[in-house]
Amino acid sequence: MKSFVAVISFFLLANSTMSFAWGVFDSPSSFDECILEAMKGTTSDVAARSIHRSCRNKFPVAEPTYFEIPHKARQQLSSRGWFSNGIAGSQFFVKIHNGSEWSLKEVEVSIKDNESGDVKTYSHSWSYLISPKEAVNFSFSVIEEPEDVSFWISNATGAQ
Repeated sequence: MKSFVAVISFFLLANSTMSFAWGVFDSPSSFDECILEAMKGTTSDVAARSIHRSCRNKFPVAEPTYFEIPHKARQQLSSRGWFSNGIAGSQFFVKIHNGSEWSLKEVEVSIKDNESGDVKTYSHSWSYLISPKEAVNFSFSVIEEPEDVSFWISNATGAQ
């Protein structure tokens, strides 16, 4: 009887060791593999959300790297700008059409008072990327509204 228990114990130990080794060497190599492997047989929404969170922790999304958009590509950003007075005071509105192959994350708009020669630069960023061929409107507050102005996109960052 003791030998029977010893043989059973040996097989149980060997089986658990093999299962552990198989799990270590056969672990998923991507977020998608992690989801597919862990979701087998799952029928609960709560379990599915937990699996998604666990796989995302194991395979986090890499934050994209943003670069200064080259001058030639920046020239493909067409824009219109205008002042407007509202409840919040003077605003400068800008409409940009992204004609470049870059996705925009942030732009700098320079406004020049043509009478005094003063130039002020304003920065605007988005929580998302502005795709190529997409148009977007934005505004920012300005202290004063000169009569004769010119403006341009003086800098932009994004991803290609």
